[in-house]
Amino acid sequence: MVDIWTDLLNLRLLPSQQAIEQARLTINSDNSDDVGVILGNCVAGLAILSEQHRLLLDRGPDRVSPFLAPTMTCDAPSIQLSLLLGAKGINFAVSSMCSSSSDAIGQAFELSLMVVPKS
Repeated sequence: MVDIWTDLLNLRLLPSQQAIEQARLTINSDNSDDVGVILGNCVAGLAILSEQHRLLLDRGPDRVSPFLAPTMTCDAPSIQLSLLLGAKGINFAVSSMCSSSSDAIGQAFELSLMVVPKS
């Protein structure tokens, strides 16, 4: 089976983790409910989709991986990132083709204006 996490880790999760480190953001039990993930992503899981489609055609539906659906959705990277970081706040992916990343930044900014920090 295709290593489904290779591109996910290299292209999405590691740069996000580096950004968290550079921002010196610490996520712990005191703030994890207030930290969310909004990730710009157009498509995910094409390698596993292609592989599983071939498996379906060659060997039938019983051989298709149960991991196909959750790994091919565009929000799979944001889910994995929140699990990796321990972020328990809002979590979603913005998918708008080439402007996904910029739109995700805009969405995060808009949401930050609506959030009232705890005292």
